[in-house]
Amino acid sequence: MKHAARWLLSFLFICVAFSHAKTWAQANPSTQDTFPLLSGLEKSVEFWKKIFTEYSLSQLIFFDPLDMSKIYEVLEVGEIDGAPPRPSEIKIEAGDHAYGPVGGTQELRQAVADHYNRLYRQNKQSKYTAENVSIGSGGRLMLSRLFAALGEVNLG
Repeated sequence: MKHAARWLLSFLFICVAFSHAKTWAQANPSTQDTFPLLSGLEKSVEFWKKIFTEYSLSQLIFFDPLDMSKIYEVLEVGEIDGAPPRPSEIKIEAGDHAYGPVGGTQELRQAVADHYNRLYRQNKQSKYTAENVSIGSGGRLMLSRLFAALGEVNLG
């Protein structure tokens, strides 16, 4: 019974606290943007707003990177003769949204080994295989693996 009463009191407290916050938020609508605009970035933000709202993917914009308000030329590039058609959409299965295995798949490791062999080991007798390739999902993981392979290392 004590547990149910404690849970009920906690629930009521949260309801009261959040109803007040919601009422305050409705009475005082924010006049600021969702994200604060850092000082000095105003011109860059305006430039990129313009790029993403006024120009299409088939336009190439030449601008001054030191003064983004200067747009020198806008070229319509369109389709390139002889090029394959541009994809207008890419369908992704729901299962493809998840992360893959931390160490990569066998196929990925073999593809990396084949690529490395093609670039750097064409005239070598020994070739790399998937067993010689390490895949990691980020720099911290790969650095940890590197230092573990080196043994005891003093980093400081």
